[in-house]
Amino acid sequence: MNLTGWISLVAGARERLNQSVTANEADRPGIAGSIAIQRLGLNSLWLFLTRIGSQLLLMVFSVIVARQLGASGFGQLALILSVLTIANVFCTFGIDTLLIRDIARNRAMPVNFLGESVWLQLGISAVAIATIYILTGRSAQFQPGLAPLVVIYSLALIPLAFYSVFSAALRGYERMDLFLLVNLVIAAFQVLGAVILVTLNGDLEFLIGLMLAVQLIGTVLAGMLCHTRLPGFHLGWQIDFSRMEKLLHAAWPFALLTGIGVVFQRIGILLVAHFLDYSSVGWFSAASRVVEAGKVIHFALLGALLPFLSRSATAESLFIRDSLNRISLYGLLAASFSIALVVSALASPIIQGLYGAGYQPAVEALRILVWGLVPFSFAAWASVNLVTGGQEWRSLQVSAMALLATIMLGIGLIQREGLNGACLAILCGETILAGLYIVYLRGRTGEDAC
Repeated sequence: MNLTGWISLVAGARERLNQSVTANEADRPGIAGSIAIQRLGLNSLWLFLTRIGSQLLLMVFSVIVARQLGASGFGQLALILSVLTIANVFCTFGIDTLLIRDIARNRAMPVNFLGESVWLQLGISAVAIATIYILTGRSAQFQPGLAPLVVIYSLALIPLAFYSVFSAALRGYERMDLFLLVNLVIAAFQVLGAVILVTLNGDLEFLIGLMLAVQLIGTVLAGMLCHTRLPGFHLGWQIDFSRMEKLLHAAWPFALLTGIGVVFQRIGILLVAHFLDYSSVGWFSAASRVVEAGKVIHFALLGALLPFLSRSATAESLFIRDSLNRISLYGLLAASFSIALVVSALASPIIQGLYGAGYQPAVEALRILVWGLVPFSFAAWASVNLVTGGQEWRSLQVSAMALLATIMLGIGLIQREGLNGACLAILCGETILAGLYIVYLRGRTGEDAC
């Protein structure tokens, strides 16, 4: 079956299921609980398949590239990707999260905001590209040959401005099947690029060019699916400055929240790059990639919970929502502890088998970093609940305090313990973040009880 046929088959099955669910909700309100569980389970399955498929392909990509470029070259790539990831999150300005929540609540496309969302992100991206050009040229962390590559790859922020709106529309409308397709295509093309890199014995500059092309392909595909599969989707190109002002006012708390979150995720690479060398960055990145693969279940379940909890605030009973919430949390904690236990015990064969002998320092780094999955589970779950409950500010404050503590710990521990010190700082930061969420949630529970 070709690609078009596969899309039609999946889309048809999804539409039939949605029609069935809608009919059941209208005709038999008493089965709302089972419908909610079915919808959440299906969306979680799609996101799980998305995450596990893309993570497996990205792991293959990382292994191929790490072996081809060596620890130092892989470290340089990790630093470039970290800069772009942080820049992209600030360029999206939290609009993707806002769109997901609003589309899920209203079950309709906020057409008035789609065009403004793209224009706003394009404007911020232009500023970001200029800022990256200035800062990387003056930074000691970017050798003269690396700074131009960062600037070149920052051009990916332009197609990413469109991609963030497209992917938010797919997730908000709960078309996780199409979201799966886009992510798998992007990851598959990245693996293909890595194979081409090895075949032609290419270098980092060649790889950056390939990755730019892959991002463009993924954006075009996401746009095509949105226009053909989502009812009422289109980008309005006329700018209404009053709507733009409303969008900025509504989105900037999300921008700060997601920006701090991604800096928190990448702070280890930035600290290692500042205090150590590119090889250390490569070892840290190799261990981090394995840990990221362990977050497959988290992103699947929490990604499905975001639109579900947003909608359930008005369409589902509180009992159903709270019950599924508790089950989700307990399941994430149990899965995280099990994954951490297994990976910690098998860290040496995992690193040796994936990356080779040149990455031996990543073994101990992996043993430390993987235990961060347990506090990460609670923190991520708590963040989703606060965002869907309209309490972005509280989550922002908690994340900012944890990030500051992580930076302070990292500065001290890296200078004393090197690479392992950076890993300990990240683990402590994850634990502090979860602890702050626990303190806040307990306090809020006490206030509600009063």
